Amino acid sequence: MERDTMFNAMPATAWTDATPVGNGKMGALIYGCVYDERIALNHEQIYSRQSNAEIPDISNELLTLRDMMSRREYDQANGWYTRCLTEHGYNVSTGFFMPTFDLRFTQKVRFACTGYRRELDMRHGIMRVKWNDGDKKFCREIFISHKYDLLFIRFTGEDCIKLRAVFEPHDGADRLDF
Repeated sequence: MERDTMFNAMPATAWTDATPVGNGKMGALIYGCVYDERIALNHEQIYSRQSNAEIPDISNELLTLRDMMSRREYDQANGWYTRCLTEHGYNVSTGFFMPTFDLRFTQKVRFACTGYRRELDMRHGIMRVKWNDGDKKFCREIFISHKYDLLFIRFTGEDCIKLRAVFEPHDGADRLDF
């Protein structure tokens, strides 16, 4: 399992360093620390729209494109196709991911947290945050279902914790402009 897992021993302090999860339609970026964690959420229908002209007719280039793909030159074919569109004045960008709102979890910790581990199980699409609070172990797991298009969160631990969860608008101050 380790070879299919990306992990970090430090919390991500901003959404740009967050651990991603998603199903192709809904996405989430998990960042923060164990006592103040955020899940920046988005959906495929929420992005910075870019206006585009009508797609130009480049059908005369189709045979060249098919030839590249039959030779399994997929990266070259994609770059070539994009260049053809650009040369005909088409802006190939459709927009950028824009975190819309955050699901924020806050909790009190009793001791300095140790054993922190943030991991993404890429085989199963599950993001986990594990830590110790004193001699007690805790874990948060986050998964976005493709079948149900829902975000699932599971909290487990060796002791009870008081947890506060709120939805907040995402602070656009950390927005990236391309």
